[in-house]
Amino acid sequence: MPETPITIIKRAATLRESLNRHNHLYFVMDKPEIGDLEFDELFAELVQIEKDYPELKTTDSPTQRIGSTPSDKFEKITRATKMYSIDKAFTEEEIKRWMDRVEKVNPEYVLDVKLDGLAIELSYENGVLVNAATRGDGLIGEIVTNQIRTIKNIPLTTNLKVNFQVRGEVVMPKAVFKRQNEIREANGEEPWANPRNAAAGGVRQLDPKKTAERQLRFFAYSIHGLEGMPGVESQSEAMFTLAEIGFQTTADVARQYSPTNLKGIVGYLKDIEDQRDALVCEIDGVVLKVDDFKDQVVLGFSSNYPKWALAYKFAAEQVTTTVQGIDIQVSRTGALTPVARLEPVSVGGVVVSNATLHNRQELTRKDVRIGDTVVVQRAGDVIPEVVRVVMEERLSFATKAFVMPDECPVCGGEVGRNKDGDAVLRCLNFNCIAQLKARLKHFVSRDAYDIVGFGVKLADQLVEEKVITSVGGIFHLTTEQLEKMDRMGQKSAEKLIAAIDNRRKIPFDRFLYGLGIPNLGKSVSKFLADNFNSLEEIENLTIEQLEALEGIGPEIAQAINTIGNDPNVVNLVDELLYSGIEIIYLEKAVPTGEALANKKFVITGSMSEPRAAIKKLIEDNGGKISGSISKKTDFLVYGEKAGIKKAKAESLGIACITEAQLKKMC
Repeated sequence: MPETPITIIKRAATLRESLNRHNHLYFVMDKPEIGDLEFDELFAELVQIEKDYPELKTTDSPTQRIGSTPSDKFEKITRATKMYSIDKAFTEEEIKRWMDRVEKVNPEYVLDVKLDGLAIELSYENGVLVNAATRGDGLIGEIVTNQIRTIKNIPLTTNLKVNFQVRGEVVMPKAVFKRQNEIREANGEEPWANPRNAAAGGVRQLDPKKTAERQLRFFAYSIHGLEGMPGVESQSEAMFTLAEIGFQTTADVARQYSPTNLKGIVGYLKDIEDQRDALVCEIDGVVLKVDDFKDQVVLGFSSNYPKWALAYKFAAEQVTTTVQGIDIQVSRTGALTPVARLEPVSVGGVVVSNATLHNRQELTRKDVRIGDTVVVQRAGDVIPEVVRVVMEERLSFATKAFVMPDECPVCGGEVGRNKDGDAVLRCLNFNCIAQLKARLKHFVSRDAYDIVGFGVKLADQLVEEKVITSVGGIFHLTTEQLEKMDRMGQKSAEKLIAAIDNRRKIPFDRFLYGLGIPNLGKSVSKFLADNFNSLEEIENLTIEQLEALEGIGPEIAQAINTIGNDPNVVNLVDELLYSGIEIIYLEKAVPTGEALANKKFVITGSMSEPRAAIKKLIEDNGGKISGSISKKTDFLVYGEKAGIKKAKAESLGIACITEAQLKKMC
C-alpha cells in the first residue's frame, strides 16, 4: 500500500486534537471558542481525510462518536474488578449505625449526590477509550462502546497516558427529557416515563445513532487502576483528577462535601434535598464514603456491598388524592392519551391537578377508575403520574373500568389507527379542533417559523373563536382581529403582525418542519433542504427513491412521501404558498454543462489540482460527488496513492478513471 503523505498524517492529528478540545470546551466547560459552522467545517475535513485514508482513523477520533454500524446484539464482558451495589439507608439512625461500624479507622468522610441513571464503566488504554460496559450483575456486563462514544462529554482520549477505568452514571438532563417528551407527544408517540428509563433505553439502542439522538450525559464518580499514584489517594483527590483529565463528575451536579460528624451529614442531606428540583439531572439520594483509599481497603467488602460506603435514598414524594374524572387529550397527530383529572394536591412543591395515564394499556393495567383514591408522584420529578390505585379504599359503587372512546371527545370524529401495526388510537379527522390547535403551536414554535409573541393561549383562543380555521390562516390575520383577543392591545397586535410578516420568507428546512408531519423532524428537514433544489423535487420522489437515500428508512420515507400525496398535507402546502409564503432554498452550484449529468463520482488519491477544483469540474457538468464507494457509484477518479478505495471500486466493477480522463469527458 502506498505510504500516506506526512502532511495528511499531521493534518489529521491536528484536527483530532482541535475537535476534541472544542468538544470539551462546549460540552464540559460551557465555554465555546468557535461557532457551530466553523466546528462543522473542521469536522467535515476530518471525515473526508479518514474516508480517503482509512488507516488514519483512530478510536479517539471525534468522527467515532457517530455512524458506527448497528449491532444485532450486545456482547458480554467479564471485568477483573466487580462493580458493587451500595448498601442503602433511609433514616438518620441507619446512617449513625454505619458510622459506628466504620469508626475503627477514624475516617474522614466525603459525600456525593447519587444520580438516578445507568451505571457504566469506561476502560482506557494509554489514555484512549477502548471499551464501555454496563454494570450487569457486577462481574459480567454488556459492551456498549459504540453507544457510549456518542455521548459528547465523555473524553475519547485523555492526557493521562496509562491504563485505567472510570465509573459513572449516564443520565438524561431534565431539560432534554422535557423537550424530547414534548416532541414525542407532538409526533403521536408515547412520552418516556422518566429520565432514567430514557437514558437506559438510549444506551441499549442497537443503533448508536439513536443513542446520539437522546443527548445523554455522563458524570463520573470513581477512577480505578491508579492505586499508589501520588495525588490519587482518596475519593476527593480522585474527583479532582477526573476533572483534570476532562470528565464531568457528580461534583458538577451538586457540590461535594466533607463533613466531620453526623450533624454535618444530616445538614448536607437536607440542603441537597432542598436543591433537587433545581439540579440539572435527577438524583435519588446521596452517597456517603470513607474518603481515604487505604481506609477503604481496611474496611473491605461484604458479599454484596463495600463496607466503606452507604447510599442514603431520598423517599420519592408520593401523595394520595381522588380521581374526579378521566379525560382524553388529542395531540397534533390525533393520538388519544388518557389523563386523570385529580382533586388538586401538592407533590414536591408543585400543585398537581392532572396526571398522565400514558396509554390505554397502562390505564388497563392499573385499572384506574373515576372515584378511586390513587397514589400520585411526579415521574422523574417532572411529569405527574398515577402510581397505583389504593384498592382497599375503592368504593363498592365505583364506576366501571374506563373504556377508551370510539369517537373523538373533541370533534366527535372517527377513532382508529392510521396504519397497520400502529398501537396508538387516533382521531382520524384532520380538521379536529384539538389537532388544529396543536399544529398551530408547532407551526409558530422556535424550530419551525419562530413567530415571536404567538403564545399558546393566543393560539387556543384564535381557534376556539374560529378566527383561524387552518394553519395558513396566520398569514391572513389583521391587527383588528388580534386586538379583540385577550391581553392584546393595539401595540401588541401590531408587533405580532410584523413578526408574522417577517416570516413570509422562510428557509426550506423550516418550511418542511413547520408542516408538522410525524417522523419529519428537524434533522430530516435539514437533510432534504440540503440535498434538493425545490419542493417539487421532493413531491415527485417515490417511496423507493426515498428509501435509496442515505439515512432514510421506511418510516421516514413514508413521512416524506405524504408531502406530495397525502391530501391533507398537499392542501396545507398549497394554502401556505397561496398565502404568499416564499421558500428560501439553499444556494447550490448550478451546472453549466450536462456531460456528467446524473453520474455519481468518488475522488481519491493525490491530484495535480486541489480537490475542490476537481469537485467543481464534476458539479459544473452535472455530476454528483460522494465520499464513499457503493454500488451506486458510477466513476472513481483516482490519483497517486489511491489506496483502498480503488481496490474496492475495481472489486465492484466500477469504472476507475484518471484526472486526465475525467477532463476529456467534460
